[in-house]
Amino acid sequence: MKRYALFLDGEFHETAQHFDDVSPVDGRIVAQVCTATAADVDRAVAAARRAQPAWAALGPLSRAETLRRVAALLTERFDAFLQAEVADTGKPQALAKALDIPRGAANFRTFADLVAVADTHAFQ
Repeated sequence: MKRYALFLDGEFHETAQHFDDVSPVDGRIVAQVCTATAADVDRAVAAARRAQPAWAALGPLSRAETLRRVAALLTERFDAFLQAEVADTGKPQALAKALDIPRGAANFRTFADLVAVADTHAFQ
């Protein structure tokens, strides 16, 4: 059975406690997921705060390109995300395939476009 660790500060982190991700379709355990403690959350927040200056230093167009790469990776791994969505939520595959996974990628592309447009308007 798959067990998902926390991803904190660039590393996977196992925890002592976890919860079962149960399929709403048939009640089977899809995976075990590590549970974050308050200290884990604090570590994640601290890592995000340390990363923010580097993200801001990229400049809007570089940030937009990064968001577009995320969208491309979601599209490349479409089938894996589709399987995970169906297993986790019990959604019909056709619905998740037509709506959920494409929308996730579209959201990143939309945010990338908004960043790029905001950068263009900043110089007018």
